[in-house]
Amino acid sequence: MRWLDAALDRDRVLAYCRVLLAVEIAVFLFLVAGTHGLIAPLTGPTSTDFLSFYAARDLADTGTPQLAYDQAAHDAAEQRVTAPGVEYRFFYYPPVFLLLCAALARLPYLAAFIAFEAATFTLYLIVMRRILAGRGWTAMLPVLAFPPLFWVLGLGQNSFLAR
Repeated sequence: MRWLDAALDRDRVLAYCRVLLAVEIAVFLFLVAGTHGLIAPLTGPTSTDFLSFYAARDLADTGTPQLAYDQAAHDAAEQRVTAPGVEYRFFYYPPVFLLLCAALARLPYLAAFIAFEAATFTLYLIVMRRILAGRGWTAMLPVLAFPPLFWVLGLGQNSFLAR
């Protein structure tokens, strides 16, 4: 088992994480480019999971937050705030989550997406930094190289808040 100890010493683990992080960033940028039609033409509109929050925000902003739970009304809101034909994303969050959605009410879609992801990612990093207290910023490298992190960032999920 000495070979395993040598393969997984701190310096090597950090080196593996650097490589993994670089690969993940490259793949992430490739997927973002593909999702926006920069690699091949798209056959229809694309969206993210964030669309559900943004449409609920639109309904809350117009004074009808309860319609976030009405599939037909919520679907219509999603079509209205993005593009006709976008795949429906159901809103299955508790009513208190509408408060967070309503906070994004005055921002355009892309700005709201970026603000939501930046704010929740920052909170995630603060919590992880506290968990790893006293270990320095290099200890954050494995946290940043964790593959689901890019999934959450790319799809606009709320996992940084929920986990």
